[in-house]
Amino acid sequence: MKSLGFQGLTLVGLFVLGFLLVSEVRKMPKPGLKALANTEREFVLVLLVSPECGASRHPTLPSAWKDMVEHLQSITSDSVSLRLVGVSMSMSVDPGTDLLESFGEFHEVSIGGGLRNAGALRYMLTDFPGPSEIPQIVLIDREFSEGPVDGRPTLVYERVVLRLWGVSEIVQGKDRMVRAVLNEVAQETLGTGAAANSSN
Repeated sequence: MKSLGFQGLTLVGLFVLGFLLVSEVRKMPKPGLKALANTEREFVLVLLVSPECGASRHPTLPSAWKDMVEHLQSITSDSVSLRLVGVSMSMSVDPGTDLLESFGEFHEVSIGGGLRNAGALRYMLTDFPGPSEIPQIVLIDREFSEGPVDGRPTLVYERVVLRLWGVSEIVQGKDRMVRAVLNEVAQETLGTGAAANSSN
């Protein structure tokens, strides 16, 4: 059997090393999406769009969303996390996926189903009724407590803090969103927020 020789072994070694590096890179979290911490309190930022809606495909929306997310992530702490939810009310999955990908990454997505999309029903009709206009962004504040027996989370409270809809309101709404989060955190610190009221 013919030996590979030093050069052959070097090439094999480089190939294996490259494979391992690629595997490790794939395991790493992608940039821009902050990993969720297991916190009792979290803010949920929900984006509702549809590829069949011209306003949802407005060229300024993705950058406005990413800028808003970046600022909100910078003010959340180890005790409060920010969950990003993308809802695309497309008639089929593929165009809805493509649209959400233009906005970046999400911790959760709900795609397809048209106006009966599960996320759209939850955030605009059933649990958190509001305007049906899209594009729309909903900020939700919620808190959990761990169950005494099995450790399953129990919802303490969940409520809408701020809702923005329409291109111009979303593009200009970053400061409103940041102030809303800061105000909620400050109220809890002073003991006057939803968490405090829910225990009364």
